[in-house]
Amino acid sequence: MARVLFWDDERIAALATCFAGAQIETIAPAQTIAALEQGHVEALVLDLARLPDDGGARIALAAARADCCVFVASLPPSGELLARLTLAQFDAFLDLSWPPLLIARCVALALERSRTISTYLETQSWMNETAVEEVSSLKALSEKDELTELWNRRSFEHIFQKEHARASRFGRPYSIVFIDLDDLRALNGKFGHIAGSAAIKCMARVCKELTRQCDYPFRYGGDELVILLIDTDKAGAKVYGTRLVETIRATPVDYEGGRVSITLSVGIATFPADGDNMSDILRHADAALYAAKEKGKNCLVLFEHDQ
Repeated sequence: MARVLFWDDERIAALATCFAGAQIETIAPAQTIAALEQGHVEALVLDLARLPDDGGARIALAAARADCCVFVASLPPSGELLARLTLAQFDAFLDLSWPPLLIARCVALALERSRTISTYLETQSWMNETAVEEVSSLKALSEKDELTELWNRRSFEHIFQKEHARASRFGRPYSIVFIDLDDLRALNGKFGHIAGSAAIKCMARVCKELTRQCDYPFRYGGDELVILLIDTDKAGAKVYGTRLVETIRATPVDYEGGRVSITLSVGIATFPADGDNMSDILRHADAALYAAKEKGKNCLVLFEHDQ
């Protein structure tokens, strides 16, 4: 069972309802780092007004090492209090005056968002600016696809595993969107491979533009992309996929002074409706993509269990 730590403050104790199914523990601020070092902490909820003089930088560092989400809660804060948040990296700020449903939504999204290397680096007082930039650049090169600047296949395996575990733990949905550029071979044959690369870049750019900050776009291989839609059921994924197909259809690729029309085929599978494990969700999304190709391309297909 996931552990969630709360500072001993009556004002933030009410937020415990946002962490249904978790083991709630109350600690004193001075015990925070020691509790994080013990491990197995999913989230930490702090009081903005009681952050230490360093703005919580040491706490943020310990949380990053423990892969723990950190929430800072407060009633509408003053500018002076908000300024303290710049001293450390936290996952979300929760205004206690917000409606409970809005707070719960912010909590769910932050818990399901993967932590990145920048969260860790920004809290490192022992690294100079040049070292941080160099390590960040190397990390980005290992995680991003050079042509599209999307997450690469290697990153997909790690992020998908992590997000599937979070969704399973907290009972939240997610959707996998498989995207394939239609007739790339014919495009390469008619205009050359540079045109094909331009088409893939155009497809990736549109995907990024339509994707929320909490979601993950990947180049899965060749002309195939995968979008991991966090906290998104089948209906929400259908809306996203439909917009994507329609936008690409209306967005020709600029190539050597001309304009080349392209289309996409899209297949979607959703957890847990279409499977309770990662391999089933991927297999079913791929089956839906194949069905879209068989249907005539330039369309979207949602996985159905009779496919």
